[in-house]
Amino acid sequence: MNRKKAESKRKKFHLNRIAFLFPIIFYAIYAVVYLIIFPDAYGTGLHLNNWLFNNPEHLLSILQNPGKVLLSTGKLWAWKILLYILWTGFIASLFYLGWTIQNKKPEYHPQAVLRGREPYQKALQINEEIKAHEYNVTREVKTAVRNVMEYLRNESDFGIGDNSVIACEREIANCLKTIENNIPALCNTKTMGKTEKIIIENCKTILINLKLRTERKKR
Repeated sequence: MNRKKAESKRKKFHLNRIAFLFPIIFYAIYAVVYLIIFPDAYGTGLHLNNWLFNNPEHLLSILQNPGKVLLSTGKLWAWKILLYILWTGFIASLFYLGWTIQNKKPEYHPQAVLRGREPYQKALQINEEIKAHEYNVTREVKTAVRNVMEYLRNESDFGIGDNSVIACEREIANCLKTIENNIPALCNTKTMGKTEKIIIENCKTILINLKLRTERKKR
């Protein structure tokens, strides 16, 4: 299993490296052709717009140079096509690079318990379960759970950061689990009061750790 993960990670690394190399390669080839080969063949430089948007006959009239052996019209067409390919390849490689960066999957901390938007989804689920016990819980419990849900809605993805950040996230995960496990006890009038205190205290702990997490991510 670990071997497969390592191989997958290695492949992703190579693909990311290729995505960064493609624009450089296309631009380097284009620079050699446009700045070295063409001036050497014709003894003069020519703006890229002329190469791309003028026909070869017009180019020949511009590039008349008795000291140089001019290429034929057919070969000029070949050079134009090459320039088009290089320019298109360069633009396409930039789009591919942007797509690769945008869709790059984050590297989660190995000790992370919750990842991405999982904490918010868990809080959303807890809030719905609390609503199901609407007549059994106080407004204070509803408000505490709803506040946790709203705070988690605006938090950045979990599972990314150093050990101090992950420590806060693990504490939040434990609190969410404790709240979830205590919800069924709200139906029991004997344990309802104690259960509500547990839920409220854990909600407060979550908010404290969210603030700590925010501060530690700024470091």
